[in-house]
Amino acid sequence: MKDAAVLVVVHPAGRLDDVGAASYWTEVPSLPACHSQGASVEEVVERTREAIAQWGGPRELRVELAF
Repeated sequence: MKDAAVLVVVHPAGRLDDVGAASYWTEVPSLPACHSQGASVEEVVERTREAIAQWGGPRELRVELAF
């Protein structure tokens, strides 16, 4: 697992047409209990990267948007 990129799926939440109300959450299919949330795609991906690192996983991610 340390050599391969980890798939991170980003899902929208809240109202995407209102920047102040938009939010996102992620799932990592290969690490079922690993997820995060944030106010922007960039924020949620970085938080997910940190969560994966706590699992001992790689820092390289393959990000897919689910919207």
